[in-house]
Amino acid sequence: MTSLEKAMEDLARTMAEVAISNRASLDELSRKMAESDAKIAESSAEIAAAVKRMDDLDGTVRNRFGNLTEKLLVPGIRALMQRCGHDFTRLAPNEEFYVRKGVRLAEIDLFLENPTEAMAVEVKTHMSEKDVTKHMERLESLRAHEELTGVNGKTLYGAMAGLKIDSDARELALERGLYVVEMVEDTKYVNVVEPPSGVRGW
Repeated sequence: MTSLEKAMEDLARTMAEVAISNRASLDELSRKMAESDAKIAESSAEIAAAVKRMDDLDGTVRNRFGNLTEKLLVPGIRALMQRCGHDFTRLAPNEEFYVRKGVRLAEIDLFLENPTEAMAVEVKTHMSEKDVTKHMERLESLRAHEELTGVNGKTLYGAMAGLKIDSDARELALERGLYVVEMVEDTKYVNVVEPPSGVRGW
């Protein structure tokens, strides 16, 4: 064998060894990448599960607070409104009004009425200015669709009720002519505050 042939054989052997080494390195890299992908997928699944648990818990807490609010505030409102001169003969929690089947116009937390008056009460665990503004819009909508809501020919009143009421929300509600129904601090009693300039009818 000539020196050239020997050099060529050595080169071929070296190239084969390099190819085997590279293939092994690529296989190892692929294995590590697959393990990494599996860990990422597992972590993503754990994160998604944790987020879902938090969402479920948050929803449960919100529902419990909402139920607590309604149980504390709703039962006494009718009697309190009698003291304010409103003798409501019908009380309907979670009253829904529809423009047509499947298209809801409004949902009222507590709807009270008699032959000449109606009242829509919005109940909040924590009442904010935004809640007051939304309820004002809801009252306007009830009046605008009075034939559907059954308030035609009746004076429509509004009230906001809450366990915790922001001071600016309280001020806005009273300024706009809404009753404010609130828990008396450190007691189990509920109080109705009438707007200083008089309650507004829609």
